[in-house]
Amino acid sequence: IKVKAIYLEAPAHLLALMNRPTSRPRWAFAGGTEASVRALLVQAGLPEAMLGRMMDPARRVEQDGALVVFPEIEDLLALSPEQRAVIYPELAKSPLNEFHRDPVFITGESVDDWLRQSRLGERQKAAFRRMVWKRGKATVFSDLRTLMNLAESTGEVEQVFLTISRTRALVVELSLPEKADRQALVDYWSAGFADADTLPFLKGALDRDSVVSIDITRLLPPGARRRLYTYPTLDQAAGGRFPDCHWTSLNFFNNSPVGYYLDTRLASGALLEQYQPVDGPRRFGDVLLFVKGDDVTHSCVFVADDIVYTKNGENILAPWVLQPLADVAAIYQPGPEYQVRTFRLKPEHRARQR
Repeated sequence: IKVKAIYLEAPAHLLALMNRPTSRPRWAFAGGTEASVRALLVQAGLPEAMLGRMMDPARRVEQDGALVVFPEIEDLLALSPEQRAVIYPELAKSPLNEFHRDPVFITGESVDDWLRQSRLGERQKAAFRRMVWKRGKATVFSDLRTLMNLAESTGEVEQVFLTISRTRALVVELSLPEKADRQALVDYWSAGFADADTLPFLKGALDRDSVVSIDITRLLPPGARRRLYTYPTLDQAAGGRFPDCHWTSLNFFNNSPVGYYLDTRLASGALLEQYQPVDGPRRFGDVLLFVKGDDVTHSCVFVADDIVYTKNGENILAPWVLQPLADVAAIYQPGPEYQVRTFRLKPEHRARQR
């Protein structure tokens, strides 16, 4: 398998739906007091001068049951990743800090690769590099308001929202060996469906010596193939929710998606009824669950070679993509207490693609 990475950016009509916060940075400590906030900042190792500015009565207010601090831009830029990793998880506990609670995940090779085609201003790019931090294994960014504050035009403000919508996706090519085990490839990519609509194409490609590789998207089920590299449409929220990871995973083989999989309870029931846990090597179409105890934080579909088909969140700005399992795990498996469990569609549910 050969892979190349691309970055998707949300289309303008969807970006227009995003809430535009003010450009003034703010930290809201829900239920916080002067003493508790000061203790946290001391724990983070803030220098005395910075601590004094942060706790200046003129730069904080009590609002919505929270102690709200308004840090200076220079102080935010001066924070180390380690200091952010102490302060920001506390901020993430409250929905008042939406970009700490749901940060931008920087997956892939590096922050520089993430920013390479971004049209942020140079000051903004430099700030972005300085302000990333680690949440578990993931590199994340939360200081959207600072990027807005550093913008030198309305165009640079809009580039902030375009940049934070970036999603790294894989374009995957399957190399066909000269002496391919034809039946093994057919068995793997048909996933046990005797009437898989991809079989004529796969068999035709295997019959031609001149065909040495194929786009892996041609081997996905029709519904999954249509959605790949696209974003949800507004009409998909007719039931009050946009498609999420569980809807995506359980509808992977369905030509017509089952709408009630948007109900987490019903989706869980369908998984238990139609799938069985497996311990052996993963196969095309297996559903992977990220679990901690009885809590499931994410699901995605195994494709091949540790590449998964996933939609990371219910957000309308989250597209359907192919990603390395390691990238998805960095987002949804922040600690060793999390496990990835594999489930496979039961034989009786493979009689026909629906």
